[in-house]
Amino acid sequence: MVFHPKPDDLFHPLQDDAAEPPSKSRRKREMHSLQDLGAQLLALTPGQLEKFPVPEELLAAIAEARRLTRKKEALRRQMQYIGKLMRSVDPEPIRAQLAALRGQSASEARLRQSPKTTETKP
Repeated sequence: MVFHPKPDDLFHPLQDDAAEPPSKSRRKREMHSLQDLGAQLLALTPGQLEKFPVPEELLAAIAEARRLTRKKEALRRQMQYIGKLMRSVDPEPIRAQLAALRGQSASEARLRQSPKTTETKP
């Protein structure tokens, strides 16, 4: 009996690479990135945070993390939980809003630091 492979069974290098899942290192980098994004949300004031498109569960987790400021290990675990919750959220709108917020703050800071010019009359 002779085995004749179907066209789908043949090796296709381009298709094989596309179907390959991301490496463990890449997944960990992405998870750390989401956790860092959560830490940036934690640094915001509650008023600023209300303007962000995040689910209630994530807001509650951030509020809990604020409560755990003196307990280092508990805060670390809570930040991992926030990173886990961030996986179900599209991070791009949050990143864009953070960048806009930083840009606004930077421009305000530049205005405050610029020397005031006074006009002198001759």
